[in-house]
Amino acid sequence: MSRNRRSPRLRGHGYSRTATYFVTVCTHQRELIFGSVYDMHVSLSTAGAVVDTAAKSIPDHYNHVALDCHIVMPNHIHLLLSLYERPDANVAPLGVVIGTFKAQVTREVNRIDSAFGRIWQSRYHDHIVRSPDELERIRAYIRFNPVNWQDDTFFVDYT
Repeated sequence: MSRNRRSPRLRGHGYSRTATYFVTVCTHQRELIFGSVYDMHVSLSTAGAVVDTAAKSIPDHYNHVALDCHIVMPNHIHLLLSLYERPDANVAPLGVVIGTFKAQVTREVNRIDSAFGRIWQSRYHDHIVRSPDELERIRAYIRFNPVNWQDDTFFVDYT
C-alpha cells in the first residue's frame, strides 16, 4: 500500500474477530460483466453465475464464516458475512476471505473465457454491522438492490 494512501479499515479492529460485515466488491472500471437488470430482476451472465456460486461456497472454504445473504449485480456484489472467532482453529481475517473469493472468481471466469482478464477493482468496501436494526436494513437493501438499480451508486447506463 502506498504511504500516502490511508487504509479504509477501522483502526484497532481485528478483522478476524466475531462480527458481521457488509461487503461490496466492484468490477474493474465498473464494467457490466455479471449480467443485467431487466424488469427489476437480475439476469446473470456466465461470469455472474460464477460469482454467485463462489459467494455461496465461501462457508465451504472457511468454517468460521457464514453467508447471511448476497446479491450479484451487473458490476458489483454485496455480501453479508459473519465471521466467528474459533479458539480451536486459525481464523482467516476478512481480507483473506475476500481476497480468496476474488481470486477464485478470476481464475474460473478466465478459465471459461480468457478475454476477461482483470475482473475486480483492487479494493473492496466493508462496513461492520453494529445492531440488529442495522442488520435488517442491510438485508432489505441487498434484497431490493435490483428494484432500485437505476438509483444505485454503481449504476452505469451504456445505452
